[in-house]
Amino acid sequence: MAPHQIAVTIHKPADLFIDSPDENPMQPEWEAESGMERIFNYLKTRRLARGVQVTIQYPDTLDIPANAMQRLKEAIDRYSDARISENAQERKFTILTGLTGLAYALAVSVLLSVLLTWLLSVLPLPELLETSLAGLAGIAVWAIVWGPLAAIFFDWLPNWTAIRVYRTIKRGEFVLKPIHLEGTDALF
Repeated sequence: MAPHQIAVTIHKPADLFIDSPDENPMQPEWEAESGMERIFNYLKTRRLARGVQVTIQYPDTLDIPANAMQRLKEAIDRYSDARISENAQERKFTILTGLTGLAYALAVSVLLSVLLTWLLSVLPLPELLETSLAGLAGIAVWAIVWGPLAAIFFDWLPNWTAIRVYRTIKRGEFVLKPIHLEGTDALF
């Protein structure tokens, strides 16, 4: 199975890691993406077992030093390691927040159940109304507990996916390729 082939065109080395809306002031800021973000966005919906081969195209007028590939690989490794670390911490924080929320949700649910049980024993209510209140209490408990359970079981999945993608990028093969870039046309 061949690796994913991605080509990224940059105007200067910083474009690979930094968003640069200043290159085109007519482009909305939220549409600016660094080269690494473009690689990440492409890979996050693909099968990662294939690996990745990235061709970084740069202007042929740019002076590239002899050790550029080594420096590029080191920079990509640092960038990927930082994103892996950020996502691992965020994943851990999401799970811990969910566990803390679950503890509070269970305490509130127990308090709600005790209060409802006491209220139903004190007030003489018809059986249909008691059954309805008990059902509503069950729905309320489920609604209280659902958010923390979702955090524990689901909300950390995007972080896990990002970690896998950045590990794939780190293991990827990168090639520098000079290309001739024409002047950009006006967007009017």
